[in-house]
This record gives sequence, C-alpha cells and structure tokens, in this order.
Amino acid sequence: MNAGGERTWSGGTAQRGGSENLPIFGLTTNGSNTLSASVSQSSIAVQPARRRLDGLDGLRGIAVLLVVLFHGGVLPFGWIGVNLFFCLSGFLITRILLDAKAANSGTRSILVPFYVRRALRILPLATLVALITALATNSGWSTLWYVTYLVNWMPFPPPPRELGHYWTLAVEEQFYLLWPLAVLLISPKGSLKLVVTLFVVCSVARALLIWLPLSFATPHFLGNATIARADPILIGAALALGTRNGLDGTQRWRRISIAVLLLSFVMYAGLEYLRGFHWHPWAPKTAYIFVEPFLALAFGASLLFVLLTPPSWLRWRWLEQVGRISYGVYVIHGCLSPWLRTNIADATARTAILLSMSLALAAISWRLFESPLLSFKDRWPMPSARVARSTLNCGQNSARA
Repeated sequence: MNAGGERTWSGGTAQRGGSENLPIFGLTTNGSNTLSASVSQSSIAVQPARRRLDGLDGLRGIAVLLVVLFHGGVLPFGWIGVNLFFCLSGFLITRILLDAKAANSGTRSILVPFYVRRALRILPLATLVALITALATNSGWSTLWYVTYLVNWMPFPPPPRELGHYWTLAVEEQFYLLWPLAVLLISPKGSLKLVVTLFVVCSVARALLIWLPLSFATPHFLGNATIARADPILIGAALALGTRNGLDGTQRWRRISIAVLLLSFVMYAGLEYLRGFHWHPWAPKTAYIFVEPFLALAFGASLLFVLLTPPSWLRWRWLEQVGRISYGVYVIHGCLSPWLRTNIADATARTAILLSMSLALAAISWRLFESPLLSFKDRWPMPSARVARSTLNCGQNSARA
C-alpha cells in the first residue's frame, strides 16, 4: 500500500493505495445524486420532482467502507470502491444533464447552475482540509497541485502525502468540467458514440503508455492519470444514455446484467492472476491494459441490476447515512490514514480508529460546515424536463425512484 495515497504501477505490478474516492459521494438534490422521478406500476419516470433512487446511497456507503477498510489494511481488494464511485458519478451526472437538456433550456442556463452547484458541493471541504493539512505539515506551495486538481497528471506526487488521495478528486473535477459540454452540444446518440470511442481510446492509450519507453509514464502517472482511470465513468455515462428512453423487458435485462457481471468478474480475476506472472513482460502489461475496462463493465452491470431491482439491504438506514456523508469520510480519512499506518502496527486496531474518527468528523462536517453551504444551491436551480419520461421499466408496484 502506497503511503502517498495514490494508485501506482511499478515493475508491471499495480500498487493501489491511498483514499480512492470521489465527489460523487456528495451528490445531492437537483444536480446531484437524485433524479427527477415519479412512479407508476410499471416504470420509473423522470419528472421535475426530485427523489433519491433506491439503493444508490447504500452503494456509496459500501464503496466508502471498502476504501476505508483497504487503507486500514484489513481488506486488500477494497480499492475497487473507487471504481464503483466513478461509475455512479458517470451515470448520475449524465442523467442530470440529459434531464436539463430535455427542458429545452439554453446551454448557458444549464452550465452556470451546474458548475456553481458542483463547486459548492466539492470545493469548500476539499479546500479547507487541504489548507489545514498544508499548515500542519508545512508543505507550502506544493499543495496547490492538489487544490487545482492537476496532481493526477504529474509524474511524481508532490508533498504532502496526506493529500495523495486527491488524485481521485482531480479525475472527477476534470470530468465535471468537460463532459457537460459534450452532453449539451451533441445529440444523445452522438454522446453514446463518443463514450464508446473514448472507452476504446483509454485502452489504446494505456497500451502505448505501458509498452513505449516514455519518460513521463511513471508509476504515479500510469496509475492515476485520467486516461488510465476513466473507464468506469464512461460506463456509467453510457448506462445513463442507453436507458434514457426506457428498457423493455425487465427480466431480460436483469439476466443480461447478471451475465455481464459474471463474465466481467471472471475476466477481471483472470487478469489479476495474470498480473502476478513476471516471467514475461507481456503478462502484467496486458493486465494493466484490460483490468480497468472489465472492472468498469462489472460495476456498470451491478448498477443496472440495482436500478432494476434495488436490494432491500441497500436501504438499511445506517448504510444510507454512511453514503450521504461519504464524501466527507473520504476526504478526511485519506488525511488520517498515513499517520495511522506509520504509528499503529496492528491493522485491526488501525482500521477501527480510522473508521470511527472518519465517520465522526465527517458527520460533524456535514452538520456544521457542508449543509449550511449547500443551502445556497437553492439559488441556482437546474432546469428540469416538465414532461415525465420513462427510464427503467421495473414491473414492480413497489418500485420508486
């Protein structure tokens, strides 16, 4: 595990460390983690009234717990939580933009509130924590690489290591900056073609980066550059674009999602096994190229299944509460984990302290700092379609968005 908080690639072997999490943790009403919706007996329909989609807060809770347990040292595969968050982000942001576009609003009337609302959600806490960390570690101007969200493109991570997990925020911010323009300026069908193209481009780019002797292609760059980690975001966006007009045949799509999930997981497991072979350079390099696409497909299939049939356990109250403060948990726990790894040898004790401190501080931050700032989002409402539009046919009387 990398103390700096980033995912790196060294000697053909991926080394995942730090707090791999995202701003998606904090998506909130109207330009957030909620979608316009109204429910009939057979469908989930998008409408101006915003309600949370069942199960998504629970998914956030699971994802952030996976990451915290990973950084505590008790769950080796917990790093996959960040990929789940990326997939959720791609889906929700794209769906929100499509809903606003359907209202026939001008581009400026959508982009301005979108960017203001994203800034209110992400920047205050991330900037405050970065400032406190910089003062506590006497890091100086190098902290600017983190608060300008460019650190994931650097060949080496600058100090302080306590902000190493901000590379995921950088990926998210770059997505927020560029993707709305594509969705608003291109037709949905064109956007879907663009997603597929970018999905292929990412794999080709990884192949070039890992096989060519490029001086800037360091382990930090290979593990954290947006081109290396965009696959789950693109899959989430594709899911939003592909379901915008509804899905006929719920049972059939359930079976498809399960089949894709199982196939992707088998391929991912095989690639992870291949990554361990060092007798020939093609083995770990091939794994590096294709692990992210198959893991992204697995999470995309999982998200589709949850949207069609939300499991009841994803609506456990405690899990939903963790999901709602998960952005704060992520930002805070990433700063605490390097010190705890250095000073507490026992992984179980370290994880218990990390989890309890992160949850407590995140809850306080949500109540006293984040929520008051988020109230200003009401001054910047997102346009919304006035006519309900079916998105996912559930075939369940109890389904709700």
